[in-house]
Amino acid sequence: MKISNSMSSIALESVLVLILIPVAEKGEAVHRCCQARPFAETLTAREREVLDLLARGQDNRTIARALVVSEKTVRNHVSNIFQKLRVTRRAEAVARARDAGFGAAREAA
Repeated sequence: MKISNSMSSIALESVLVLILIPVAEKGEAVHRCCQARPFAETLTAREREVLDLLARGQDNRTIARALVVSEKTVRNHVSNIFQKLRVTRRAEAVARARDAGFGAAREAA
C-alpha cells in the first residue's frame, strides 16, 4: 500500500512537471496551463457578428433582420455562443463581449 501511494505521488508530480513546462510566446515564458485562447478566436465570423449585435442590446428578431436570416438561425448562433463562452445567460454573454471590445459604436465613414 505504501508503494502504491508513492507511485501515485510520482505519477502526479510527473504530470505537473509536464504541464508547467514553459512555452515561449512572443518572447515571454508562458505556462501551458495558463494559456487561454481569446474566446473570439473560437467563434465563427457569423457568431462574432451575432455577438456584436447582442452586445449592442439587440434582440433576436432585430439581429435576424439585420443579418437576413431566420430567428431560429439566430437562436442557434446564440446557443453556440453561450456554449463557447461557457455562459448560461444573455447578460453574461453581453458582459464578456463588451469586455472584449464587442458592441462598440462604429465610426461613420
